Amino acid sequence: MDREVTRAFENIGISRREAIKRSLATGIAMSVVGPAFFRALEALTEEPFQVVTSGPIVDMINNYIDNTQTPGIAVALFDGNASPRAKIFPVGVIDLTSLAPVEPGVIFEIGSVRKTFTATLLGFQPHLLDQPLLNHLPAKVDNSFLELVKLKYLATHTAGFPDSLSGLGGSGAVYLFGNSTKAPAPPPTNSAIYKFWSNWYPTDPINNYCKSCVPGSCWQYSDVGFVSLGFAVAGLNYNSLLNTKITGAPFDE
Repeated sequence: MDREVTRAFENIGISRREAIKRSLATGIAMSVVGPAFFRALEALTEEPFQVVTSGPIVDMINNYIDNTQTPGIAVALFDGNASPRAKIFPVGVIDLTSLAPVEPGVIFEIGSVRKTFTATLLGFQPHLLDQPLLNHLPAKVDNSFLELVKLKYLATHTAGFPDSLSGLGGSGAVYLFGNSTKAPAPPPTNSAIYKFWSNWYPTDPINNYCKSCVPGSCWQYSDVGFVSLGFAVAGLNYNSLLNTKITGAPFDE
């Protein structure tokens, strides 16, 4: 960076990043510190995305927030044919306590978006649709009843599995995503989901809302089912397969 730009930062008396933030917010960089500083701002603020705060998409988000009382939403839009940069539409606040604004760096809980990812991973492997769950679990489980549960039943919430579990690890998603500091490992034998796999049967009055139905014939929303499906389609490599097939794959694949 040349001396003129360095001196401009020093004259303002704030850090370069703070200067960028303030200048972008007020739009007065040109009049305050001159062209060299403005060129520096452009270089330093060059991001792989563009933040959009007005327009029809933002209007749609605001309407949704008003109708649902949702505190805040961030929408990302990427069209590689139109621009090499993604567009991010952050609207609202993170929560109603802090009222901190939604910004590009805010990390939301993934929630049930995982189910969409998991079903998509199954879609890449259509030969698995009619395969029994028992053949694709990441740990050895001695429960022949799981042969009745086809993977397509898990994807359509018709396996007869419960919504959630109580006990160590809950419904098991914590094991699905794994610990980045350790080698991938199956759910421990004392976890709630491993115990469920080991003990489930179609007429179980506790763990099967559709206890009078056979697997595949009755709809029941199940987070447990989709965690099980995640293990079935990805084994112990859910994160890497998700990155390879969906979140990090080139768009022409």
